[in-house]
Amino acid sequence: MLSNLLFPEIKETIDDITKKYPKRPEWQVVTRMAPSPTWFVHIWNVYSAMLDDIFAHKDKWVAFLRIEDTDQKREVEWAKFKIIEIFKIFWLLFDEWAFWPDGTDVWAYWPYTQSKREYLYKVFAKHLLEIGFAYPCFMTEEEINEVRQNQTIWKQVPWIYGWYSIWRNAKEEDVLKALEEKKEFVIRFKSPGKIGDRVVVKDLVKWDVETNDNFLDIVLIKKWGLPTYHFAHLVDDYLMWTTHVFRSDEWYASQPLHEQLFKVFGYKAPKYVHYAPLIKLDNWNKRKLSKRKDLEADVEYYFKLGYPIIAIIDYLANIINAWYEDWRKENKTKNFREFDFKIEKMSQAWALVDMEKLDFVSKEYIATLGIEELYSLFISWASKYNSEILELANKYPDYTKQALNIERELENPPKRFQKMSDIPGQLTFFYDEEYEKLDINMTELIPTLKKESISKFLGNYIAWLKLDLPKEEWFSLLKEIALKSDFALNKKEFIEWTHAWVIWDAAMILRVVLCWQRNTPDLYETMQVMWKERVENRIKRFI
Repeated sequence: MLSNLLFPEIKETIDDITKKYPKRPEWQVVTRMAPSPTWFVHIWNVYSAMLDDIFAHKDKWVAFLRIEDTDQKREVEWAKFKIIEIFKIFWLLFDEWAFWPDGTDVWAYWPYTQSKREYLYKVFAKHLLEIGFAYPCFMTEEEINEVRQNQTIWKQVPWIYGWYSIWRNAKEEDVLKALEEKKEFVIRFKSPGKIGDRVVVKDLVKWDVETNDNFLDIVLIKKWGLPTYHFAHLVDDYLMWTTHVFRSDEWYASQPLHEQLFKVFGYKAPKYVHYAPLIKLDNWNKRKLSKRKDLEADVEYYFKLGYPIIAIIDYLANIINAWYEDWRKENKTKNFREFDFKIEKMSQAWALVDMEKLDFVSKEYIATLGIEELYSLFISWASKYNSEILELANKYPDYTKQALNIERELENPPKRFQKMSDIPGQLTFFYDEEYEKLDINMTELIPTLKKESISKFLGNYIAWLKLDLPKEEWFSLLKEIALKSDFALNKKEFIEWTHAWVIWDAAMILRVVLCWQRNTPDLYETMQVMWKERVENRIKRFI
């Protein structure tokens, strides 16, 4: 028999294999996350894993993790371990997973790594050959290209199918001759579909849609023995008893093919959930988020910028169900899993990766943190990405916390930080070690005032310096000193409305002298944290 010649090492049947994978309970929903370990972990992987996790664990069902590493040309060895690491960081829960730290697979449906399941794919391919729905194809790349060129000329669908496939109905002696000549071959699906056939595709997001049925003889087993995604999907999700497949909308067009594969085996296909892919605007054109082009595609890009994990989760959760944002406003401290996510209310529109929206979500979340939580989060980020600020923050923990806490206890506090990488710019100037390194160029920072006028104001201010006053009294004192200084007289018209400009100049001088920058947190609170000795020393240093 031809199947024995093609797969002489395969002695078991699919019934033998199926008995090794116990059927799960009928009531149980089973989802799977199946990333490919090619380069870094895509933010899409986290988004997809959230879907599997959320919907499986709403009712204590099962979600498992499978590594799809059949594209070995693109595989990166460390990537599969990075996938596990990233999912743990996001608290994504899988009941079964690909491997333990020592590299071994466990659980009842192992192996959970596709490259270790080659034998299983060949068992199923052999069966498909025996029932007449597969055939070996020895076409070379040159022959395939010639077919496609002719199809283009004749305005036909460019693929291998029907009479375009010269091996689809080949005689057995021709196949035997090709094998004797050791020609390379693939195993193709002999599709029962015909051009023009229609089928109704059922999807839990898109509902029922009538579309073209599959008629293509796609490759099932590649030349080197590993399966294509299409065939691995059938074998793996059947043996692992997957009930719901969550995947990107780009796979929606393949659903007729996949349901056809399940049907020829006599299996029930899983339910499909095709969600909107993540996209970005590129010169006002929408395109899929690219691993090769876009920094935002890499999960670790978000880590380096210092977005809190919960903020990223909240942002992605809002993409899953749009009204999650309103729920979060009313439930600021609740776990995101407490929201009632619904498959049928997932958006069909493509999901824009909007960094400004993420900034807003992150800023709102950071504003809810207590100072100890904020300090801990900042230290954790700095320990990986900013060793200099980490050393100072650890050296002066209480002082650092006071600086971070400025304005946070107001009734309607301004939200100072969108992410952890915003903090060093508003924190470094508090430390004397960093301040002493700087040479302040007051002319550049405040070009409208003379140095002599600034020095006179600072001399007057330091003589009257009081930091134990309530804010209103401190402000009145600052105004009084400013109006007595020379730079007030530089104004062309000295009437009441100019007082605001004078106070603005005075406050800006103090900001620049104390913090060497124009944009700082509330000046009064900043000076309260620095306190009198540090404020005096910095003013004297400038004078």
